[in-house]
Amino acid sequence: MRAGWKTAVTGLFCLFAGALAGAAEPASPAAPAWVARSNADAEPLLTAIAEFHPEFASRVGVPGYDEKVVDMQPGVPARERTALEAARTALQS
Repeated sequence: MRAGWKTAVTGLFCLFAGALAGAAEPASPAAPAWVARSNADAEPLLTAIAEFHPEFASRVGVPGYDEKVVDMQPGVPARERTALEAARTALQS
């Protein structure tokens, strides 16, 4: 009786492992048009912010800033304002 139990458990385990191995990630639905537009609109602003605050960018999921650190070079406020104004101009056009 014990051998039958082990065979059944082994069979169930193999069935479960096979199901997990063959399971594909579900396809994520396409983003609605307004989401794609919103993401495109946010990109210039996020990029401008990320250049001066890479830790923030990494925290909110902007790719490419994990290895960077905050800008501590002279003139940061003026350079940051210039970058933000450029982002605003890009969004207004």
